[in-house]
Amino acid sequence: MDPEIQTILESSGRYIVKTCEKIGKLRNTLVAIAYNQTIRIVATDVKPEEMVDAIQTLITIFDDTLGSTANDITLRGLILNPTEPNKREDDLITTFNNKDEFTKYVSEHKNNKPDDYDAELFDAFSTYINTVIGYVGKA
Repeated sequence: MDPEIQTILESSGRYIVKTCEKIGKLRNTLVAIAYNQTIRIVATDVKPEEMVDAIQTLITIFDDTLGSTANDITLRGLILNPTEPNKREDDLITTFNNKDEFTKYVSEHKNNKPDDYDAELFDAFSTYINTVIGYVGKA
């Protein structure tokens, strides 16, 4: 993963960024978590179907470990330089042809703390995500 992509997420978007060796068929991905429990999986040069597989992998783990609380988590995929067109008609996956498009998207979707932000709850969420991506990265 290009280190510049991580910098874009951390600086302009202020996301908490974690690296993951693999999620499903994706390799060397970034996982950006937001204060509102949105997780963005970021990959380059992959097919949209591979991103869907990675998202489904995490959904399964969240459902198995969190039960109905998993419904509070939103997952989205971001692909730079997709190897195939995104044929989905929903907002599950967003594709970018270059870093400029990606930077614009991140700056328009900042990670702002909500009014009811709870630092302890967010730290617990972040720790949980670390555990999950550590597990799937080695599976």
